[in-house]
Amino acid sequence: LPPTFTESFANRLNVSSAMTVVHAEEGMPVFPGTVYIGAGHRHLRVIKAHGGGGTRIEVSEQPQELLYKPSSDELFRSCTKVYGAALLAVVLTGIGRDGTLGAREIKAAGGVILTQSAQTCVVYGMPRSCVEAGLSDAQLDPPDICRALLQLSPQHYDRAWHPKPS
Repeated sequence: LPPTFTESFANRLNVSSAMTVVHAEEGMPVFPGTVYIGAGHRHLRVIKAHGGGGTRIEVSEQPQELLYKPSSDELFRSCTKVYGAALLAVVLTGIGRDGTLGAREIKAAGGVILTQSAQTCVVYGMPRSCVEAGLSDAQLDPPDICRALLQLSPQHYDRAWHPKPS
């Protein structure tokens, strides 16, 4: 996605979603109940902040040689380092095999991978790659993905728990 699109996309989703949706920026803290949209042409990672300062967003152009930027593999790998077996990743419609290597690391750490069902994908490349690699714990339609996320979350999202700023 072009960098100019991702910010307006995040803003549009924030208006229409019950959850807070933000355009991810370098050093931004990671909060439960918040959706982070990565900038186009940059990798998005989650890292532990130095000195016990929680979890933060890292935005980088490195490695430049990767075919996909942002790379789902880079995001998944970074999340595995931070969350390990507590990680749940969702692979949605998309071109190619991006996300499969990172999904393999998530599974090796004991995490869960949900993939979008073939019949609901615009492009079944990314989910198919994970399914064919034997990494998908479940292939679900988008409404069922939402239900699974709520059921698998340690605490259900609730506006009273994490209110969206006005």
